[in-house]
Amino acid sequence: MADASGNLFTDGPVVLPLGGPLYLQLKRWIEDAIKRGAINPGDALPSERDLAIKTDVSRVTVRKAVQQLVQDGVLVQRHGSGTFVAQQAQRVEQSLSQLTSFTEDMARRGMAVRAEWLDRGLYHPSTEETVILGLGAGEQVTRIARLRLSEDTPLAIERASLSSSILPDPDLIGDSLYKHLEKSGNRPVRAIQRIRAANLSDADAHLLLVPVGSAGLFIERISYLPSGRAIEFTRSIYRGDTYDFVAELQRAVAALPERLAGAVACDWSEMIPALDGHSALYVLGRGPGFAIANEAALKFKETCGIQGESYSAAEVMHGPVSIVNPGYPVLGLAARDAAEKSVADMAHKLAGQGASAFLTSDLGGAARRLPFAATGHPITDPLALVVSFYGFVEALARHRGLNPDEPPMLKKVTETL
Repeated sequence: MADASGNLFTDGPVVLPLGGPLYLQLKRWIEDAIKRGAINPGDALPSERDLAIKTDVSRVTVRKAVQQLVQDGVLVQRHGSGTFVAQQAQRVEQSLSQLTSFTEDMARRGMAVRAEWLDRGLYHPSTEETVILGLGAGEQVTRIARLRLSEDTPLAIERASLSSSILPDPDLIGDSLYKHLEKSGNRPVRAIQRIRAANLSDADAHLLLVPVGSAGLFIERISYLPSGRAIEFTRSIYRGDTYDFVAELQRAVAALPERLAGAVACDWSEMIPALDGHSALYVLGRGPGFAIANEAALKFKETCGIQGESYSAAEVMHGPVSIVNPGYPVLGLAARDAAEKSVADMAHKLAGQGASAFLTSDLGGAARRLPFAATGHPITDPLALVVSFYGFVEALARHRGLNPDEPPMLKKVTETL
């Protein structure tokens, strides 16, 4: 580690930037010296006494400026060694639009990563773990905790819990948990993540090599199998100075023309006979897809003479369910989002009561599956659903002897192509 005195000070007097208290002027001067490369990560800062003499300020002023820079993570103090310029970690962006592992995220960026094991073993589950993972009586939970590093810079602490029936031997995990789960057909396909700001505790700050109380990101993730079973409950702490989580639509939008072409090809004709003899049905939706459920209910009325009523998956149980008799038609429009399971669960429940339920999801159980085109993002998925629906409702209208472009008592300004 180099002493930065020679680069930091010139032969002439030091001119601090104007404005604000002296300690803030000195703080900005040191920050600028780091930015222009006069002192580099790992370099030792001159002693408090030398800084005070060279910059013509008191040692109290120097001490206050340095303390501020340590709190900001710009400098680090090592007992008995001195004050050094902190290593500046490379910032990493992680998309919230895709379910990938830490290892896969870093590999896509060409970054060398490794993990240090903090813990792995079988434990008696907490109440929270039991509820989230749906554990049975006496079932153990597998816990794994890892420190994630890139080029020896710690980025995150991951603490995951899984059912011991899914992961009976955590010692067999290699570089990637998801790759290990994939071998047994248990890789999750979707997840719900909650992110909040947090100040790092003593233990976490020590592991991440940042000052205690530094800003971090606390992320709780529950991951699911295609069946809808919760398989992974992970709580992670990410360094706030290294990670940016980005919600982005760019890939989904770029692929949308191809996905919509696939949506046009989705054949829902098997639902047409189920509507013969019926003059009413329910359309289920939730989240961004609920707008599509409203549109579908309107089109059933307008083009097919069917009293379509749209409900969220939650509100259908508050009254509307009472008129669902055997054979009553139900269409569940589920997108690949956080609300998919609730729509699927309701379609399954109504099918269990005898309804003729159809669903655009693989999670529906007793409900009959309709083909759907996944777009890769929960915001664009409803667009694909409505495209598939338009083709279906046009065919249904013609099956019932109606012209979808000439609805009774309406003058349309659009035409079905």
